[in-house]
Amino acid sequence: MTKHNQKDLTQVKGGLLPAGSTFESVGSFTFSKMLFPKPIPHEECDEQIFHYQAWMQWNDLRRQQKIITLHQWHYLNTVADCWIMYYKKCKEFYTRQYEKNNNNI
Repeated sequence: MTKHNQKDLTQVKGGLLPAGSTFESVGSFTFSKMLFPKPIPHEECDEQIFHYQAWMQWNDLRRQQKIITLHQWHYLNTVADCWIMYYKKCKEFYTRQYEKNNNNI
């Protein structure tokens, strides 16, 4: 009788990793958070969007002064873009939920 070994993604050379620490689960958590935003009031969303836009300008300045490399600049701006998209979705979701609740009254 042969034993069929299945590859377990939580096992690595150094031992076992706790559940939820593989790259797949981290990616799925990140994308599920982006796809299913929670409703956040407009003021907070606008504040966060402004913060990340200012961060992008600061990264542009650091890139012009050659403090960070092109790859670092691209990564940091991609992260900021993702957060800006997230807060825009939260703002949109809050608006839809607010309109839905007010129409039922």
